[in-house]
Amino acid sequence: MVNLFRRWGIASLVFALSLILYFLSLEPTVSFWDCGEFIGVASGLQVSHPPGAPMHTLLGRIFIIVFGNKSAALAVNMLSAVASALTILLLYLTIKKVLTLIFSSNGWEKRNWVLAIEGASLIGAFTFAVSDSFWYSSVEAEVYALSSLFTALMFYLSVSLFDDISAVSRGKRVYLISLLLGISVGVHQLNLLLIPPVVLVIWLTVYRFSMKNVIKGLVLGLSIFLFAYALIPYIIFSSAKLFELLFVNRLGLFKWSGALFSIVLLFTLFAAVIFYAKRTAKPLLEMWITTSMLFIIGLSCYLVVPIRASHNVPLNTGKPDNIFSFWGYVQRDQYGSTPLVYGSYFNAPVAKVVSNNVHYSYTNGRYVESYTDGKVVYETGFSTVFPRMYSRSPEHGNAYSSWASIPKASLVHDDGTPKPPTFGQNLQFFFNYQIGHMYLRYFMWNFVGRQNDIQGHGDLFRGGWITGFNWLDASRVGDSHLLPQHFFENRGRNVYFLVPLLLGIAGLIFLSLFSPRLLWPTVSLFILTGVAIVVFLNQAPYQPRERDYAFLGSFYVWSIWIGLGVFYLVRTIGTYFNSRFWTWLVLAFLFLAAPIKMLSENWDDHNRSNRYIARNLAVDYLRSCAPNAILFTYGDNDTFPLWYLQEAEGFRTDVRVVNINYLGTGWGINQLRLAQHSSEPITLAGSDDFYTRNQTKAFPLVVTPSSPKSLGIGLNNGFFQKNKNSGMEVVPSVLSLGLNGAYLPSFGVNSDSCSSNYAIWSTNKTQLRIGDLSLLDIVASNASSRPIYFASTVPNAITLGLVAMSSWEGNLLRLNPSDVTLQGKPNLSLAITNLVDSSVLAKSHSGYLDDANRRFVRNYLRLYTELADSLIKANRISDALHVLDRGRMYFGDYCYEWNDIALSFISLYYSVGHQASASIMVDFFTVRKFQELEYYKSLSASMRTLARFDIERSTNAMEDAISLQQDFERSINAKLTLKK
Repeated sequence: MVNLFRRWGIASLVFALSLILYFLSLEPTVSFWDCGEFIGVASGLQVSHPPGAPMHTLLGRIFIIVFGNKSAALAVNMLSAVASALTILLLYLTIKKVLTLIFSSNGWEKRNWVLAIEGASLIGAFTFAVSDSFWYSSVEAEVYALSSLFTALMFYLSVSLFDDISAVSRGKRVYLISLLLGISVGVHQLNLLLIPPVVLVIWLTVYRFSMKNVIKGLVLGLSIFLFAYALIPYIIFSSAKLFELLFVNRLGLFKWSGALFSIVLLFTLFAAVIFYAKRTAKPLLEMWITTSMLFIIGLSCYLVVPIRASHNVPLNTGKPDNIFSFWGYVQRDQYGSTPLVYGSYFNAPVAKVVSNNVHYSYTNGRYVESYTDGKVVYETGFSTVFPRMYSRSPEHGNAYSSWASIPKASLVHDDGTPKPPTFGQNLQFFFNYQIGHMYLRYFMWNFVGRQNDIQGHGDLFRGGWITGFNWLDASRVGDSHLLPQHFFENRGRNVYFLVPLLLGIAGLIFLSLFSPRLLWPTVSLFILTGVAIVVFLNQAPYQPRERDYAFLGSFYVWSIWIGLGVFYLVRTIGTYFNSRFWTWLVLAFLFLAAPIKMLSENWDDHNRSNRYIARNLAVDYLRSCAPNAILFTYGDNDTFPLWYLQEAEGFRTDVRVVNINYLGTGWGINQLRLAQHSSEPITLAGSDDFYTRNQTKAFPLVVTPSSPKSLGIGLNNGFFQKNKNSGMEVVPSVLSLGLNGAYLPSFGVNSDSCSSNYAIWSTNKTQLRIGDLSLLDIVASNASSRPIYFASTVPNAITLGLVAMSSWEGNLLRLNPSDVTLQGKPNLSLAITNLVDSSVLAKSHSGYLDDANRRFVRNYLRLYTELADSLIKANRISDALHVLDRGRMYFGDYCYEWNDIALSFISLYYSVGHQASASIMVDFFTVRKFQELEYYKSLSASMRTLARFDIERSTNAMEDAISLQQDFERSINAKLTLKK
């Protein structure tokens, strides 16, 4: 009975406790980033962003069936919780398995060390369970928890290959791993990185351990990884595309006939080779072909993508409904390519643009060439192997110079022509930013401590790591004893006093001393899921969010080493104190010092049980829309929660949500013509052929001060005349929207050239792309029949100046292209209703909010200040005071978090004559700024240089607040003097 409990009871307890932890801290509804999309996609088995996650979608749908459609968000969140709990269970079993194998290989007596093995396995598993990055992914509807489960399962099966079992049993486990590997790609492609460690394990079970055999095994594993990652998909899709063109265009058969034939042919070849291998007794050939076949069978979960795309589901990113668009979807063509082996530097001059890939579309029963994309060729001398600094964004160029310490003068020759950086500077950026900032910083978050939850871009006081030992941290981030109170109370500030880091190092030493055969598979997995991912992602500066979730596999391996380190410590102490009492004592101390300490530190910033802000934001947006509206959004966080609300909860499905970023794609525009739920199709003047054929073109604008050209007629009949000088197609600068004299836009056109009754405005664009033209097309074709809105988060530049024709209604701007009297004027009463009195987000947000959530709080506070300012200008003083008071009541101390917000509130309170509230805010705000400045004074000279912008901002903010108070007091005194 004791052995039975030890085998299954403790493992069940590990799973149950982990699941309880994640259930208690689970976000009850949708989160920001991709979660809203994944829940919406799972609700209707739809198509998510490339390269897709069909296995996550299928399992998410199963959980929704179990929990019910009304609890779709909770169901998919629970999928992550259950997957995470199973991952912790497998981690416990893996540490236990590794220790058992070490005992076996060294001939140690296991009986006296059962308690130490169990305790070490528990500590290692629970440490990972409460680690920062893994816990974050465990309580939301992302793919990384499920991906971690597949990593844990396949690595456990890999380690079990070292068991003393028959060759047949070992072969069956290899086949199972191959099948799971293919399935796991349907969750995330990074699971392929498990191939080299698995192959190394298989190699070391066949050949005796030596560094020569380790190198051979790793080289073979990397070769098989490249075969699975690049060659297998290329062979499958190339043959499928070739046969598809033959069968459909030449033989007149149905769509997908050629692709289906290629699949049948492929598996026929597999069967023939396996039959040949069996007949000729070639087991290695048989295993290679069988594992490849099982891997491809696992990949078959991807077939759900084109199947569902062919049904024109509402969420159909990329619309991969034929073999050509499906290949582009899997290859992530939508996002462009990132150079890995060879590429140009960020300041490389463009030499020319050449034609690249031909894209096909399925039209009228055959495939036709729709467009050819271009490839930029840069001048020779600006390219390098292993390119790290490649992005041509101006802000990225400045960041490259900063991270790689590149003087701007060194990037220019004496004659003023650009000069490439050196390869050494390229490597300096790689080590400083990509390794240091984008990997090691995250590693330290999980096993050393985290400075705060504010996203940092190399800042001294944002998003760094700390140990908790002031004598270690002071030289890097300043004296923690002098921290301002609001810095110290940031819930993302967590310290572990180096314990998990040191235990992991001890485990690595223990493994290297007593089981080198097990050392190298774990080391290879650690590197491949850490540094190798850094190399593969090749991230540019200023990422929109922290990327620690990408490295969970690396953190998983470190937690294995933590468990081994605990055992090593217990065993070492046991050689001096051979007593179960000392074993219990050491295990209890380490359990408190690692997982319990981390749990106590991380609970307050990982508990999302009362967080509804993403859902409430979506409710506010959709409630603010009139029936049958079109709502333009821009980013993931103002789009995906709306998709979730419509697809999973069926809320306000009459509103058509249009992400402006998708208007630059042919599929994104074409889907607008389809009805979705209760939303009517969007009328477009331009044809599908026009938008598909021209999606890579840019149309220069030419000034035409004569009569405006009709946008609708132009898109249909081709008003894009050829420029006489360049021969390029061009667009007239004044376009008629056909809406009671509204014209668009006036690029350099004087208003006198058109009737004074026309609405004319300008933009700084010199050319229009398909995304711009489709935006104008939607307005021209629908504004007279449907309400059109822009979310307040859409940048003005993206709207082509259309916001100038809009009236502000709070969190949305409503387009009024045909009524000049409403343009540019706020609807103050409606704004008060939408933002203040009826806002679900403002009234019901509570609990801890992380950086992404706080960004939307800031946006709401900004809108509150703009609304109050507009009300003051309209002489609606009591309403302005109402808005300011509600803002402080709803959002509390967040009113002080950002200098511009706090100063706006203070200024506006003085403007409405409410000195008491303004004075309270000034006092509270200046105390915060004073604490910050005192802290900055304590820094060393070099640190103050790094913090100069923070010092300047705090100084200016404090002076501005005091100045506002003094100005108000002077005005009051002046009024009193006049009265006397």
